[in-house]
Amino acid sequence: MSNNFDSLKEQIKESIQEHKYHQSLDAYTYNTSVLVAITATTVATLLPPTIDYIWFVKILSGIAALLIALDRSLNWGARWLYHRTMRHEYLIIEAKISFYENITQDLSSEEKHKYYLEIYNDLYTLRRREAYVPGVKEIELPSIQKDKK
Repeated sequence: MSNNFDSLKEQIKESIQEHKYHQSLDAYTYNTSVLVAITATTVATLLPPTIDYIWFVKILSGIAALLIALDRSLNWGARWLYHRTMRHEYLIIEAKISFYENITQDLSSEEKHKYYLEIYNDLYTLRRREAYVPGVKEIELPSIQKDKK
């Protein structure tokens, strides 16, 4: 049985890179917004309550409120975790494909085909998790038919 995963591996690498980029972006955005919001709130709280600083306190409080509202609506923290999880799931599938391609002759063709189906099912399940996410590219799934000799 011969299964060529070259096209599929290329698409998986693209998905890994895409999730890696978004993971980094969301992590940076989430952590920066939290840090700025906490700093602005702390400074606004610690400033002495005089008329001279009242405008500055209002601005800091507004910045903190805006950042918290943006984080709640855009959910950067959950997106960061989502992209990290998806990237690692694709890395696992990539490792399974590599293992499949390097299986020794000790396994029967039936056992190899069973492992092939496991890879296919894992990838199918993973792609279904992304099915309703806007902007996700379609990925070619390998045929699950047994090759005839």
